[in-house]
Amino acid sequence: MQRIKNRKLVEKLDQILGYEINGTFLYLGGFFYVVLLMIAIISLIIFVPFMVYVLFKEKRKGWLYGFFFGVLLPTIITCFVTENVFLLHNSWVLLILPFYFFYFFILKFSTREWLREDEAYRQFLYMKEKQKREKEIWNKQFSK
Repeated sequence: MQRIKNRKLVEKLDQILGYEINGTFLYLGGFFYVVLLMIAIISLIIFVPFMVYVLFKEKRKGWLYGFFFGVLLPTIITCFVTENVFLLHNSWVLLILPFYFFYFFILKFSTREWLREDEAYRQFLYMKEKQKREKEIWNKQFSK
């Protein structure tokens, strides 16, 4: 088990990953999918640096490597290989965004697991300290 170094950052990451989009918004977004795509790309540009910062601070190297090789590298390759703007647009929708969203979907459950493990460890330390205090009180009462 790897301990959380900055719980507030991980909680904020978990909160951001936990946002859900209303189905009505997605339905209406289908008519204006270019706008929806732009919103998704802008949100990725804003969120990805924060996510990388949190993973770097928490020293989650496996998650960083997975993001680089599984998400960022295919994005870069697709942008260099695709010459036509229309094909680049379609490749974003069909190839790149599903990788991002799948990565974020898995990361969402992992951050919640990290927080649960950290909470369980804190509870363990609390109970251990409580037992130690009770034992000291017990020993003080009967050692006289």
